[in-house]
Amino acid sequence: MYFCAMKIPFPPIRTTADGKQQVLDPIRRKFVALTPEETVRQMFILHLHHALQIPLGCIGVENGVKVYGQPFRVDLQVFGRHGSALWLIECKRREQVLDEGVMEQIGRYQLSESFESVRFLTITNGISFYCWQRVEDERRWVLRDTLPTWDMLLEGV
Repeated sequence: MYFCAMKIPFPPIRTTADGKQQVLDPIRRKFVALTPEETVRQMFILHLHHALQIPLGCIGVENGVKVYGQPFRVDLQVFGRHGSALWLIECKRREQVLDEGVMEQIGRYQLSESFESVRFLTITNGISFYCWQRVEDERRWVLRDTLPTWDMLLEGV
């Protein structure tokens, strides 16, 4: 599955005294290291906000979660109006193939009690994506062709 990049200005970038680049993350409101994965994460945040109309205040970045007692960090989460996570997103660098290992990683996160309300899972490398939606009555996940909009996320909440 592919999504087209919108012509949205990338957040400000600065170079530190030691020559490393940093990007201003609009969610964390601070400069963070501009790694290949961070580039994809920042592009996806812009896509979520501008194309899918998701408020920046409803997006979480690298929040910690425990799955069977083991700590993990989820790249992006989208929260509903009442603070429950509705969508989990795993970002990989552009060169990363979106294979079974990446799919298992995002699937593992939704096992956490913190994410019982999650209805969408997505993996992306900034070029392509896979998005699954939970089918409530059948307790299974189906692959979608498109990413959910803010209105779609709030349906049934």
